[in-house]
Amino acid sequence: MNKLYSIEGNDLIDSCRFYFFKLRNNTIEYLFSQPASVTTSTQAVSFGTRRPSADKQDSGMGGNVLMGGGRRSDSISVDMQPYQAFSAASRTLITNVVVEQNFLADFFHYAPAKPSTGSKKGRKVDAYDPSTTSARITFNEWVTGGWESIGMWSVPRKYKVQSNINTEVKNILELLFGNLKAHLDSMIDMGTRFDPSQALGMIAAVEELEDMCKGTDQLFAIRLLEAAKKHLTTIFDQFVQAQMAAIDDKKLVTKKRSGVQPAVRIFPKFLSHMESLSGLNSPEAQELSNQTISKVGQHILDTFVNLVTESKTAAQGNDKDLLKEYLNSLILALTNLSTLRDGLAPLVSSSKSERLGTFNVAKHFYNISSRHAATFQHDYVMILIHRPMGRLIDFFSVVDDAYSRQQSPELIPGHNRASLKKLVAAHTQKEVKEAVKLLYKRAEKHLGSQPALLSAVWREVREDMLKLHQSFTATLTKFYTDSGITLEFRQADLLQWLDEQSR
Repeated sequence: MNKLYSIEGNDLIDSCRFYFFKLRNNTIEYLFSQPASVTTSTQAVSFGTRRPSADKQDSGMGGNVLMGGGRRSDSISVDMQPYQAFSAASRTLITNVVVEQNFLADFFHYAPAKPSTGSKKGRKVDAYDPSTTSARITFNEWVTGGWESIGMWSVPRKYKVQSNINTEVKNILELLFGNLKAHLDSMIDMGTRFDPSQALGMIAAVEELEDMCKGTDQLFAIRLLEAAKKHLTTIFDQFVQAQMAAIDDKKLVTKKRSGVQPAVRIFPKFLSHMESLSGLNSPEAQELSNQTISKVGQHILDTFVNLVTESKTAAQGNDKDLLKEYLNSLILALTNLSTLRDGLAPLVSSSKSERLGTFNVAKHFYNISSRHAATFQHDYVMILIHRPMGRLIDFFSVVDDAYSRQQSPELIPGHNRASLKKLVAAHTQKEVKEAVKLLYKRAEKHLGSQPALLSAVWREVREDMLKLHQSFTATLTKFYTDSGITLEFRQADLLQWLDEQSR
C-alpha cells in the first residue's frame, strides 16, 4: 500500500502540473515584482518525476490528467489557479488519510470502552466511564449495537481520550503515507514557483482542512497540515518582503517628475488578488490578507507623503532650486495619489468585495489617498497661482494682517497708497489675461498626461482666483474707499478668461 500510495501521489502531482506551471511564461499584472523563476523559465524545472509536457494540455496524458485520475472533465475549469488545484489535491490526500485511519480502527477493532453501568445495550453512547477503559466490547456488539456507523470512513471522528487510535494504527499510517509530506511540499513548491502569492490561497485551503479535522482523532493528518501551513507561511512572508523591496527599488526622480509609478497602478489589482486568494471561510487567511494589503498600501502612501514633507521642509528658505524641488515633489505625489484614488474607487463604489474586512481596507486607502491628493492639489494650486498673482496676494495679506492688529499699513515699508497704486497699475486687463493663459499652459505642462486631474486642478484654480479677486476688492472698498484706487480687471473679466482656457 505504501508503494501504491507513492505512485498515486506522484500521479496526483502530475495531474496538477498544468495548473501549477500555467503562469510560467506570463507577466503577472497584480504583483510589484516578477518572481525570479519567471525570468529564468527556460531552465529545467525539477520537482519529482516529470511526466509528459504539462504545457500541452491535450497531448496525451500530460497536462490532461486531473485529480483522482482520468481525463479532464467538462466540470473542471481550464482557468483554475494554482492554489485551487492545490486545494483540490490536498483535500484528496487528507481524505485518504482520514479514510485509512478510520478503516484501520474498525478493521483492527479498536473499539471504545463499554458504557457505564445502566446504559442500555445497543444504545449509541458518546460518554464513556473511565473506570472501564480496559473492558472492550465484542465485535458482535460493535456491529449490532450501533456504536459507530462502520463504513463512514471519510468523516473524521470526534477525539475521545478513551477511544484514541492505538500506537499500531499510528505506525501503520506512518508506513502507508511515508511520502505524503514530501508530496505536499512538492505541490507547494511547484504551485508557488511562478507566483509566490498563491501561498495565501494554499494557506486558506489548509485552514479549511484543519477546520475539518479540528477536535477529531486525526492527529496524523493534523500534523501534516500544520507542517504544510508552516512551509506556506514562510514562502508568503518572503513574498511580501520581496514586494516591499520592489516598491523601494523604484527610485522617484523629482527633477524629471517621473510620472505615475507602477506600484500605484498595481496596488488595486494586488488588493483584489489578495481577496480572491484568501477565500470566504478562512479567517486566518483573511486576516493575513488584510495585514498584507495594509502593510503594502501604507508603504506606498508613505513613499509620496514623506517625499513631499522632506522637500517642503528643505524649501523653507528662498532657494529657487529647493522651491522647484518642492513643486516637483507635489506634482509627483499629486499625480500618483490621485491615480491610486481613482484605481480604488471601483472597488469601493461597486461593492465587489465579498468580505467586510477587505472592503474596509480598500475604503480606508481610498479615503486616505483622497485626503492626501486634495491636500497636495491645494498646495500645488497655491504655488501655481502665486506666480501671476503673488505680488497682489502678498500686498493685501500684509494689509489685512495690519488692520486685524489695528495697525496702519501705511507705516509698513512698501505698503503705502503710492505703492498700492503702482502695484494695481501693473496688473492691467491685458497683463492679467496673458497671465491666466500662461497659468493654464503651466498646469497643462505639469498634468497634461492626466486630463481628468488637469480639469480638477483648473476648477480649483478658477474658484481660488475668483475668491482672491473678491477679497482684493473687499479690502480696497474697506480701507481705500477715498483713494479712488480700483483693480482694472473685473471679476467677470477674470471668469471669462479662466473659462476660455478650460474650453
